[in-house]
Amino acid sequence: MFQSGLFTYKSGDRVTCTIKGNLIKDALIHIINSGDISTTRAFICHNDPECAGSSSPVMYGYRYSWAFHMNQDGRLTDDVRDLRPEINGIERKEKYHMDIEIQHFLNFNQLENLFPLFRYKFGIFDEFESYEVGEGDGCIKLKNDRKSVEIKLSRFVRQMALKLNEFAATNKYISKLDVSDKFIEMIHNKFVSYQKDNSQMINFLSGEDILKGYTRANYLDKDGGTLHKSCMVDRHDYLNIYTQNPNQVELAVVYIGDKIAARCFVWTATDGKKYSDRVYFRHDWLENLMKEKLRKVGILPISEETFKSVQLEKWEFEYYPYADNFYFLDRKNGTLLSIQTDRFSQLRNTNGRIA
Repeated sequence: MFQSGLFTYKSGDRVTCTIKGNLIKDALIHIINSGDISTTRAFICHNDPECAGSSSPVMYGYRYSWAFHMNQDGRLTDDVRDLRPEINGIERKEKYHMDIEIQHFLNFNQLENLFPLFRYKFGIFDEFESYEVGEGDGCIKLKNDRKSVEIKLSRFVRQMALKLNEFAATNKYISKLDVSDKFIEMIHNKFVSYQKDNSQMINFLSGEDILKGYTRANYLDKDGGTLHKSCMVDRHDYLNIYTQNPNQVELAVVYIGDKIAARCFVWTATDGKKYSDRVYFRHDWLENLMKEKLRKVGILPISEETFKSVQLEKWEFEYYPYADNFYFLDRKNGTLLSIQTDRFSQLRNTNGRIA
């Protein structure tokens, strides 16, 4: 058995899900449990030829199967989404749309277990298929083709959770949600704050503070995502080109709690504009969040530009980092370039030396 979100699964359970965006309605799940959730493998057995993947050792009479894992944070891999057991009385909404800002809010505040309240029918608000950030403090808009209703997110969560908990009381595959006054008030206060200034997610570090963003002990979780795979983590001696040029480069970071969950460099180019570099993240949704929030304040991804340059104030160091975009350095005048050329030194080694 394993748990994903609100639901618990065992081999042979009838499930629904989407695979590569295709809704799979008639399927069974088979689980190979290793004892460690990160290496537990599961298969969706079904009859859709569009989603034919790795063969399950048990097919339950179906023609095709699709393998996936569940990450430590509970997210499913290999394009499997919206997995749930087939439970009498709970239906998936045929149409479903959630404003990206609501998704960011739930993800950022580690409230991913609330997503099913928006995706499924629990006997209340079933007619609504679209959710947007509302105009009132702490409110969201529930919409369908005929009408729109504005309601506080906290009230929506409480009422939906109470209905879901009724199902959980008689079904061992569903986990109950917290509906305490303290939890509901927390959701309201955080959502009001998010509505007023969601740009507060992004913090900017410069100078020696940049080293905080390259220290593994400051990261969310012990491993996972591209954040922990960065080859420059904990190699502070290689980062002088960043820490010694505070007027040209900052490190944008996103905190979840008091831990860094995503980071990327923001460069001030010779055209006077700022550009964001590659995003390193613990969870994949943080990449888009970082790009979107920076774009809203006029900081565009350098990957969308054909050529940019940065004039450094200091550039002679014993060691240099492996750089993602500005990796061509003219050592005569200290100019970094985001274009490939054989004329200048390349910051593309992990040993701290210039190639």
